[in-house]
Amino acid sequence: MTGPPSRFRRTRATSKPAVLEAISTRLRRTVTGAATAFEKAVCDASAHFGFVVQHVGGTYEPDGILDAPARPPRVPRDPRVQEHAAREVRQRAAARRVAKFRTSSQADFAVLVGEVTSCTDFMQEIQLHAISVWTVADTITALRNEIDAYECRDLFAPGFVTERLADLVWSRSHGEEKRELVVREILRREGYAAQCTLIGEVTPADAPVLSLDAAMLLVESALRHAGATSGATREEVHAAMEDLVRAREAVRIPDRDGIIIRRGL
Repeated sequence: MTGPPSRFRRTRATSKPAVLEAISTRLRRTVTGAATAFEKAVCDASAHFGFVVQHVGGTYEPDGILDAPARPPRVPRDPRVQEHAAREVRQRAAARRVAKFRTSSQADFAVLVGEVTSCTDFMQEIQLHAISVWTVADTITALRNEIDAYECRDLFAPGFVTERLADLVWSRSHGEEKRELVVREILRREGYAAQCTLIGEVTPADAPVLSLDAAMLLVESALRHAGATSGATREEVHAAMEDLVRAREAVRIPDRDGIIIRRGL
């Protein structure tokens, strides 16, 4: 993949709630049980992020390898962190083991999944070896929020993922992605309504298209009416128009500088 993902990635087909709940239940039940069962549960969960997953397992091997279909990095995962008396010692050893798997698998990232604690020695170990640490709760949160393989590149940074995951979920509701969604919705609603008012007033051949300048006026008016304190930039409106065309919610007319909305909200 040479560019950013489509801004419409959130509209892709999603897993049914029952399927996600079943995977979440498997993760919770197997995290303190047989290693192989937990390994497979984590691998199956990772497949829902959009990875092509290979369960490996066995002695001196990573438990699983994740490949992002649109990108080259391979991500070794080692979910074998269990409850026992020497937990902190095992956690540090697990971090070193995962780092070794990253090298042998020629991966860009290494991820440790399990019920882990943030003791000082372990924190130093994961930073030293650049390990991304996920709890079962983190994995379930990512599943429920439809985190994809592209977004995992940032989430796989060294350290515990919990705060980065929370920031990403917040951004979905309040940040850049929310702004993009609002602009697209305004264009579909207001642009389509404007087109409808012209039906019967002008011939189809003379019907105006929605140009970038006209789109900006629609968006600015709608945002002010909604009480927004800041408007959308020219770049944001242009990106929203391009996204609508890619999603087949709008079409470009040959030799016309603008789009026509195919359907409203």
